[in-house]
Amino acid sequence: MTMQITITDAGRAALVNAQNTGTGAVVISQVGFGTGQYTPQKTRTALQAQIKRVSTISGAAVAADTIHVTATDESADAYNVGEFGLFTNTGVLFAVYSQPAASGWIMQKAPGSTLLLAIDVVLATLDAANITFGDASFLNPPATVDTPGVVRLATSDEAIAGTNTAKALTPAGLAARTASITRSGIVRLEDTGGSTDKDRAATADLARRIYLTALQRLEKSQNLADLPGPAMARANLGLGSMATRDTGEDNTQHRTNAQNDARYPQRSNNLSDLTAPATARTNLGLGSMATRATGTANDQHRTNTQNDARFTQRSNNLSDLANAATARDNLDVAQKQQSPTDETVGRSLILGAFGLGNMNAIMVDNWNDVRRGGFYQSTGITTGAPRAEAAVYQGVYIPSANASAGLMILGRPGSGEVFVRSRASGTWGAWQQMLRDGDGVVRTTGAQDVDGIKIFTSPLTTKGPTARIRTLDSAAFRFENEAGTVIRADIRRDNLQSGGGGALQIENRDDAGVVKARLSLLQSGAIHAGVGQFSGPGAGITSLSTSTVLAAMAGAEPGAVGTTALLYYPWSGSVEVGDFVAGSNLRASGLGRASDAVAVIRNDGPFQTGTWRSLGAAYQSHNGALALFLRVS
Repeated sequence: MTMQITITDAGRAALVNAQNTGTGAVVISQVGFGTGQYTPQKTRTALQAQIKRVSTISGAAVAADTIHVTATDESADAYNVGEFGLFTNTGVLFAVYSQPAASGWIMQKAPGSTLLLAIDVVLATLDAANITFGDASFLNPPATVDTPGVVRLATSDEAIAGTNTAKALTPAGLAARTASITRSGIVRLEDTGGSTDKDRAATADLARRIYLTALQRLEKSQNLADLPGPAMARANLGLGSMATRDTGEDNTQHRTNAQNDARYPQRSNNLSDLTAPATARTNLGLGSMATRATGTANDQHRTNTQNDARFTQRSNNLSDLANAATARDNLDVAQKQQSPTDETVGRSLILGAFGLGNMNAIMVDNWNDVRRGGFYQSTGITTGAPRAEAAVYQGVYIPSANASAGLMILGRPGSGEVFVRSRASGTWGAWQQMLRDGDGVVRTTGAQDVDGIKIFTSPLTTKGPTARIRTLDSAAFRFENEAGTVIRADIRRDNLQSGGGGALQIENRDDAGVVKARLSLLQSGAIHAGVGQFSGPGAGITSLSTSTVLAAMAGAEPGAVGTTALLYYPWSGSVEVGDFVAGSNLRASGLGRASDAVAVIRNDGPFQTGTWRSLGAAYQSHNGALALFLRVS
């Protein structure tokens, strides 16, 4: 397809030589690719959405106004190309091409493919000979009248059209292009003057005879004076009204070259033929600095060499300052440390200073000599260490506002042990080991007095046949709520009001601290339990004997939990032993007498509540079952 390459204003400017009298050399060194899709303008200086640039390009001027450019990308990159540009070795966008999104992508590159771009750029008003390329190792340009290269063959239709300038003509195409009154081509010769065939050409002899005939009609010696209508003749020649004008200074006349030279400044004079240079400078908007000379005076311009000697240059990174120390003072900055342990006052910290921000801590060989705050480590030393053993310690020293005081924390990697000590008035205190997660607050050997409330977050376990816990008063353990204001349970040693003195008593209390249940182990071995509200220690204690249980059941209301009843299941099917049945499906029942020989089931009692369990079917009829049930809830 035909692509209209746009030469940018910056590209044209790069071709103009320093004297502004013509073009200069430009090197095309890169081709840039991007995803932008738009109609490019000459003012563009960069690609809209550049992806990458490639330097594997080649090219050459294949005609006076045409350059051929070839670029390749053999990388594994994948991208779509909506724009591309030619860049000079100075980074200037020389030419650009893009097309709107409706026209689709120019090219698409897959990861395993090689992108190859070959284009011909026509420079309408520029000299292609001044454009060179950074790499011509794989150039395969199209053939032109000046450059050998690849050429495509024209078809017969293209040969007849005669408009393609990049394809070669074959003998068949040449034979197909015959001459006519509208195009050039192969023509048959005609030697007779009477033919009306428009596809034939006159021979030289026929032309001569025609010429002689024409001479007989118009005399040369008359210099067209024998023309019957000069104005018609001028019109037939396409001449305008200016053809009859004279030379002169009048606005209706033509000036001669001498008159033009006297009126206009000439390029070769480099504006020396201006009548008033000062007025010309004013008309150009130039100021007084335009006429100043070079030099170091205040009203002059320094040269590059003079500026280099006077000012610091970016490429030197301030190394050309006359006095670096004075510059630091003027900027109020400090010189950096020369090493991570440099203690020089006034120097700024570097990465890793005293172990801060570094991958490794500062190694020490005597923990008592550490004075600067930081992160430290020792290996195999015992001087100043928490223990007199060759072990690895890592830690931190935090100095206080007083230089003779501070805090040191050390740990042993792998063991989880942590030690701490302080320094006051220049003297180190003793090491103290810090408790770890899991360390107990109770001694592992010997007796220990524990005062206050102790909170256990995990089960309390004692080991060994002689392990024991005891208190000084009658309460051994007391379990309280989280706030510590309400007693929830006591395990205590007490004398009971009944039973002849108790060895162990366990009480359970509600949220208000009221005793709800009590279990007692008496010295005699009997177990007593209390159920319900209590007014005080020992009140309401009942012996858990068979007679006690029977008495409790005998006093229960009919239908209460724990009682039994003969109930009727008034539904089809049977109830098996152990089945649980809702009370809403059971009715109070019994047996009635229909006659001396017949008993009937009464099924007109009230429905029950709660949940009952069948203890065995006593009787089953065709529409229900009579069974003994135990209320369980």
